[in-house]
Amino acid sequence: MSEPVARPGNLPPSASDQSEKAILPDVLLVEDNLINLQLLMVYIKDYCNIYSALDGKAAIEMTRQRKFDAILMDINLGPGMDGVQVMLEIRKRAEMRDIPIVAVTGYASIGDSDKLLAIGFSDYLLKPYDRETVAELMRSLFAKNG
Repeated sequence: MSEPVARPGNLPPSASDQSEKAILPDVLLVEDNLINLQLLMVYIKDYCNIYSALDGKAAIEMTRQRKFDAILMDINLGPGMDGVQVMLEIRKRAEMRDIPIVAVTGYASIGDSDKLLAIGFSDYLLKPYDRETVAELMRSLFAKNG
């Protein structure tokens, strides 16, 4: 799953569409729940080129092969590494220390967001999220980073 997700139903792009697509940032979604993954893809498809990984091991490998402009990381990835462990592993590499990694989580207890930011996440997205919340996050990420 290392190729960008195609946008179905698009007409052939005009020259201006091609130049716009060429400058879209590359975003890696790390999510083990296919429904959540598909929902995020729908919400961010107009903001970036989308890549996806279903587990932490795949996400780490993908970050070795390509430099992403941002990563949206589910915290609970099922068996194996959780999102925190994956983020910490990715952050060990110097070239990945400044890449925005957003924690995507259902944990909304007081202090959870502060803990996530303190351990190395750049931002967080609370589940359940809606299209506008995700759009605001994407605009914020790329206003700061490009």
